[in-house]
Amino acid sequence: MIKSLKAWLSPGASNKRRYPVLNGSVVYAIGDVHGRSDCLARVHARIDLDMARQPEGMRIGEVYLGDLVNRGNDSRGVVDALIERAQRRNILLVKGNHEIALERFLTGELGVEGWKRFGGFETLRSYGVSPLALKQAGPRLTQLACAAIPSGHRDFLASAEPFFRVDDYVFVHAGLRPGVALEAQSIEDLAWIRNDFLDYGEDYGFIVVHGHTPVAQIDFKNNRINMDTGAYATNHLSLLRLDRSGPIALFDEDI
Repeated sequence: MIKSLKAWLSPGASNKRRYPVLNGSVVYAIGDVHGRSDCLARVHARIDLDMARQPEGMRIGEVYLGDLVNRGNDSRGVVDALIERAQRRNILLVKGNHEIALERFLTGELGVEGWKRFGGFETLRSYGVSPLALKQAGPRLTQLACAAIPSGHRDFLASAEPFFRVDDYVFVHAGLRPGVALEAQSIEDLAWIRNDFLDYGEDYGFIVVHGHTPVAQIDFKNNRINMDTGAYATNHLSLLRLDRSGPIALFDEDI
């Protein structure tokens, strides 16, 4: 299963620049994948190429900022790829609102129409649920979904963390509630918040790296970095490297 990055990435000093640096560690952050296994494959190739250039002895990890599933046409392929990658790379998943929606759909807390609005039918198609079943199953669709999605995939997605901190960076799906301590943040805010977080320009004491709200390109703010570039619609999955030089955008089309 996923190796813990916490065992690999030790605290390092930051400097007085606009963005902190990581000393002795390299973290690759990946934006909202949303079922685009093709984009993910290109990003993995870019990471592997970049990793080969890193100095010996660096602690290297990958953080996925949530929303692995839904909307795109190959959520199953995304999860398969990450399960395989976790066997040979240090990766950590951050829980997105679409992972939460999947959990709630499978337990019956979220109804069929709500799941459909999340782009969940595309996910079920990727797991082999037929278009006819999607159209006619009604409330039985939850049962079909539970049977179609392997328990190993559900367990893998359930292993996602609400947030992850490395030195002066916090990785989270949607953002933080201003004025609330990091450890006291609710999962609803961490995975769903928008305006209260996006409109807040003050210092958190760290840089927040997040997704959830689509932007045309990686958006560097004074207190946060938005990495959701709408891959399912734009064909562009964002990739950020954080190391001794600070944060650097690595684009999949640079391969």
